Amino acid sequence: NDFQALANKNGKKYDLDIKAEIKGSAKGTTVKASLYDGKNLVAEGEADGAKNTAISFKKLDVEEWSAEIPRLYELYITVYENYFAVIL
Repeated sequence: NDFQALANKNGKKYDLDIKAEIKGSAKGTTVKASLYDGKNLVAEGEADGAKNTAISFKKLDVEEWSAEIPRLYELYITVYENYFAVIL
């Protein structure tokens, strides 16, 4: 499996586009993406699994990283098969 996340500035906010490529049979799979700021959930979405799955978050209210105020966000992408997480 392969994943790609691309952030684009949209005015003063950001869009995050996530693409997931599922190897083998994607039947019965779900892809879930969760974006966190520390322990706070910023955005979450899921899509039915396919060979090429896309999840998009639009107009995220996130802060830009700077040396003075380093803001880090964590993105978790999980593939589920028949409601069970698949370890990649």
